[in-house]
Amino acid sequence: MSWTEDLRKQYIEERVPKGNIKAKCSISFPINRHDDNGHSMDNLDITIDKGTIWDVEEEDFRDIGGDIRLTNNDLVWIEIPIEIFVGNFKVLN
Repeated sequence: MSWTEDLRKQYIEERVPKGNIKAKCSISFPINRHDDNGHSMDNLDITIDKGTIWDVEEEDFRDIGGDIRLTNNDLVWIEIPIEIFVGNFKVLN
């Protein structure tokens, strides 16, 4: 599926859970690490592990422009495009 900007916004509004929602990673995948200023750190990927549980953040604030902001109990946060969320996470509640 090709994600146009309008389709992306519509999907987020209609299907991205809000309000104390948890999501479980269903497949491990790498993402690029960013510094405190939101700049990409080349060659410093981190792996999001299968089975990890993440909180879907409600607020619209984004440091690096991802569609979805997820946090976990290890005080880690990630921002990812909707395509990665849909393909790699399962909403638990």
